[in-house]
Formats: sequence, structure tokens, C-alpha cells
Amino acid sequence: MNTLKNEKLIIVGYGNHSGVITEAALLMGYKNIDYIVTDKSEPISIDGKTITNELPTNYLGNFFIAIGQNYLREKLYKEFIFKNPKSKFIRIIHPKSYISSSAKVDEGSVILPNAVIHTGCHIKRGVIININCHVDHNTIVEEFSSLSPSSTIGGNSRIGARSSLLLGSSVLSNLEVGEDVVIGANSCVHENIQKNSVCIGNPSRRIRFRKNDQNYMY
Repeated sequence: MNTLKNEKLIIVGYGNHSGVITEAALLMGYKNIDYIVTDKSEPISIDGKTITNELPTNYLGNFFIAIGQNYLREKLYKEFIFKNPKSKFIRIIHPKSYISSSAKVDEGSVILPNAVIHTGCHIKRGVIININCHVDHNTIVEEFSSLSPSSTIGGNSRIGARSSLLLGSSVLSNLEVGEDVVIGANSCVHENIQKNSVCIGNPSRRIRFRKNDQNYMY
């Protein structure tokens, strides 16, 4: 019997990524889902349902941060858990993903369809592993990082906190990508990458440095 259908889930965010998270959550068995819109100055009404723009206080149930931008996702998590220290930051694991029995996926992370998390990997808090991504053996993906669709990381590598691999990018084995790095679409990382770098190409090269909170998705 699936017991999740009776548990409430709050999804923070009401954009496109939230829709992706909702579909996976429904497949996991969640039925009672509420939303919080994060980019409006007042509540909104959709299909007759009011979507609040304020975080709850002293909430004891499940929540998930459905925000694609890494820095903002971490910021909202800290705000939510400060107001609701006994709430549960859940994982979203799509049933069509593969996670090795020896891998570890921490709270607040999402693993989407056809993603592979291989032997001995550690996916830390708040990470997004998108569709068709492959994370090879013994790799660590640090907190609030993200892999866009069809990204690949070789074995024994480490991806720093809040870093992002964009569409179709790859990191070769035994490498370290620093914190707050952006690897451009279809780029391939052949060497260690310094923190706050924006890199493109094959082999990838740094084109500039960035601030932690700069948007990189558009």
C-alpha cells in the first residue's frame, strides 16, 4: 500500500520546473500537493485555487524546493527550514531512474527519468539530476548543483556546490569542478575548473568569472 497519498507535500515554486517535480511526485504516490509561488508580490489564483506567496511557519510536513536556479534554490531552502525547522525536505526519485544500491542521494534532490547514478556516488542535498544524465562511479555532486538533460560525469570526479552543467555537457573522469561554476551546453571538461568560472567548448575554456547569484539559465 502506498502511504504517501495521505501525506501533504508543499512544493515551493510554481513555474516549469515545478510541473516536472509535480509529475514525478504524483508517480511516487503524492496526492495532496500545495504550492508556493516565489516570484509574485501577492498570492495568485489559478483554476479557482489560490497559490500563496508566503512561506509557512512551524509546518511539520514534507516540502520540496522546485526552483531551477541553484543559488536561489539554496536560498529558499534556508529560508524555509529556518521558519519550519521540523519540516521534512524530501527527495523526488522518478521511478524510471536508476540508482545503484551503493549510491547515496540526500534530501531535497531530484533524480528524473532515465538518469543513472552509479556505484558509490553521492548526490548531496538539493541537487537536480535531469533526464538522461549519467553520473559514473564514486563521483560526488555537492549541494544545490544541477545537471541539465543529457549531461555526463565520469567516475571519481567532484562537482562543487551550486555548479551547473548545461545541456549535453560532460566532465571526464578524475576531475574537480569548483563551486558556482557554469559549464556551457555541449562542452567537455578535460581539466580541473576553478570556482566561479564560466566555461564553454571542447575542450572547455574559461571565458569569464561570475558572481554566485548571477543568473545563468537564460
